Amino acid sequence: MARRFLFEVRDPGRAESESVARRLSQLGFQLLYSSSRVRLFANQPDAVRRLGKMVVFGHLFERDAMPAPSAEPSTILDIRCPAEVLRHYWGGYSLCFESDDRVEIMRDPSGMLTCYYGSWDDIFYVASDVPLLCEASGQQPAIDCHELGRTLYVNGLPQRTTALAGIFQLLPGMTLKIVKGRADEAIIWSPWTCVDRQAPNLNTFRQIVLDCITAWATQFPSILIGVSGGLDSSIVALGARYHTELHAFTIATGDPRGDERSFARSLAHALNIPLFEATYDLAAVDISRSSFVHASRPGGRAQLQAYDKLLVDLAERHSAKAFFSGVGGDNVFYLTSSARPLVDRHLMGGTLVELRSTLLDICRLTGSTPWQVFRQALQIPRVPGPKYHWRPNAELLAPAVIDYLKEEQLTHPWLDGPVDSLPGKAAHVAMIIRAQGYIEAQDRRFPFEPVHPLMSQPIIEACLSVPSWEACRGGSDRSFARRAFTGDLPPTVIERRIKGGPDHFALQILRSHLPAIRARLMDGALVRNHIVDRRALEVALSETSLASGGRYTRILSLLDAEAWIDGWSTADLRPSWL
Repeated sequence: MARRFLFEVRDPGRAESESVARRLSQLGFQLLYSSSRVRLFANQPDAVRRLGKMVVFGHLFERDAMPAPSAEPSTILDIRCPAEVLRHYWGGYSLCFESDDRVEIMRDPSGMLTCYYGSWDDIFYVASDVPLLCEASGQQPAIDCHELGRTLYVNGLPQRTTALAGIFQLLPGMTLKIVKGRADEAIIWSPWTCVDRQAPNLNTFRQIVLDCITAWATQFPSILIGVSGGLDSSIVALGARYHTELHAFTIATGDPRGDERSFARSLAHALNIPLFEATYDLAAVDISRSSFVHASRPGGRAQLQAYDKLLVDLAERHSAKAFFSGVGGDNVFYLTSSARPLVDRHLMGGTLVELRSTLLDICRLTGSTPWQVFRQALQIPRVPGPKYHWRPNAELLAPAVIDYLKEEQLTHPWLDGPVDSLPGKAAHVAMIIRAQGYIEAQDRRFPFEPVHPLMSQPIIEACLSVPSWEACRGGSDRSFARRAFTGDLPPTVIERRIKGGPDHFALQILRSHLPAIRARLMDGALVRNHIVDRRALEVALSETSLASGGRYTRILSLLDAEAWIDGWSTADLRPSWL
């Protein structure tokens, strides 16, 4: 099962809440740590480590990629504060540090273990997931319509605020400092500390990636991995194949553009791992349910229900204890089709020969002419100041919502880079932020542990140190990673340049349920609360708009948001995959 935890933080001398312990005990949680101010409840006792004055929950590895020993601090490194943990360890974890005047909760930079918090009756609760937070506190949070509209506007940008009143997200690489009933957040790890490091050579980079995947794989006796035959999931399968019982699966749409089975077969044959093939099942989708009902904000898609149900079924069939994926690979390996690498190389003093080489790489990668690349390069900010502006999505939102939100600057602690930061690196950081937004969607109630090894902290740090122009060298996307694994993976993977996806299935859902979708959206909570523009929605749902593909992605997002609202309004948080 997925690892779940809850820290309860209270003022010294305040009596422990018996009701919290009772409610969590009924859910199968144990009290694993207790002090005068803090209690830790969790569902897996072996996931707890003590490091000096800190208690850590989750997966913890030493920097040599080996699991941290389950031992007292005297037998391992002398760790005195959370910052030292970041220097000597990595993984998917949260930790609690107690000092004389405060309690500090830190979330690791990978984002693989989600973390939310709220305060009720002068007690802070910090948990791995929102349903657990509500169970422990006995609270049923109300939907915050302002933040709900903001969620739909910020276009996947992770935020500390959520669409549930009184519930906040602790972002990766942040700490929550609780002092005398007050909580403040602070950044403790920044991606910008990595960009000026010496980049590893290809062999060293390959070893860093494989070491991280191996470390994760050794934690589980059996693993289910989703593969597409693309670069990212293939690298993960390569790293995991010798260290556990590994079963792969791939899922296809009825359209050739969403059918990657031939690529997955080639990979499975090359690595000698069993492969299960499936197609998306329309019967597995219930448009009245949300694939994000467990989350603090909407953001799901109906097609995820079919994927998750298959995933749970296969995991049970193979007794898999974890699900691995290549999620985050495009982001950490910096899949880009922009002119930013050319601007970076210019700002770093590249010679004319070097600039010409990068220019031609981008032309080969994108199919653009040199003039088109130059024109885009001139539009990229080069003067001191912000180098990346997160683009919102105002599609189908009510004009009043857009008016008050467009005045807000979309921010994130990691977007605030140095004034002289490179625009390519700024975009790279933004892509990593976006991947972490996707990871937040994982349901911690899954009967297995979701793991995305390519989002491991050492891999992120290594990738950030690689110059952006290396990601498009030779006219290939993710070129640095692709070159590092050329000798390990079949040519069908290394030379592949196309990507599949569930778009055809998404359109199938929309067209098969169109009358019901129209009714749910046109008379739904988003329209009633003036978050969505009813007239624009009506046009988007017209036959003319849908015939051309229209705005189906946004429509399905709004559909899932309606189901998310229903779930939280009625306290029906049952997983959509059941």
